[in-house]
Amino acid sequence: MKRFLWFTVIGLVLFMVFVLLSLFEKISPVFMLAELFVVLIVLVAGSVCIRLNFYLHSINQFTPNNRQVALTFDDGPDQHTEEILKILKKTESHATFFLIGHKIEKSKAIVQRIDAEGHTIGCHSFYHKNSFPLQRVSRMTEEMVNTNARVYSLTGKTPHYFRPPFGVTNPNVKKALQRTSMQSVGWSLRSLDTQTKNGEKLLKKLKRKTRSGQIVLLHDTQQVTVSVLRNYIDFLKKQGYQMVSLQQVLNK
Repeated sequence: MKRFLWFTVIGLVLFMVFVLLSLFEKISPVFMLAELFVVLIVLVAGSVCIRLNFYLHSINQFTPNNRQVALTFDDGPDQHTEEILKILKKTESHATFFLIGHKIEKSKAIVQRIDAEGHTIGCHSFYHKNSFPLQRVSRMTEEMVNTNARVYSLTGKTPHYFRPPFGVTNPNVKKALQRTSMQSVGWSLRSLDTQTKNGEKLLKKLKRKTRSGQIVLLHDTQQVTVSVLRNYIDFLKKQGYQMVSLQQVLNK
């Protein structure tokens, strides 16, 4: 948030300077338009790039004990969640699942299984609509609270971690996080498994880019993710990695 505040202050000061100079015909108004354009670009980039920590602080990676990787799955519970849980159990791996609230009602047993098998459950909003970043703080808070309430009713645990839909942040998201006492979580390795159907390319990318301490973004909504997960975990194990949940490494 400090980055956003400092940028805003500096931007306003420069704009006022340009206004004063233009009044005395010392500078062309084009410079003011150029500055406004740059400000707009930076504000948008800060919003859509969660790793910049522009509006708020998100945990995008962690300090590992030895070689560790945090696998995270978004948008569940969904049709492939159980398959992923089976793979994680067979490989003795742990992960974090960022759940969408309205999906929980029809998948209660899956949510309970996620918790029972030692995985961390995070909040991923209630509806995961494109309009989430544009909502009022009260509406964002309501979605987060309702999702957490459903998780608590099934597991007796309230999620501590929140992943903003699409990774988009802004001052309203920060305020909603403060109201719910939740921590924003981003990622350091984005698989883009929702955009590719080629399992071979996806696996090669994951193998090439994985480093210790990374938070890996995957989705339990994609068949391609299921198809490569076992091979990916086997690769990580051969490289000496341990697959951990966020709760294990962040101690929340």
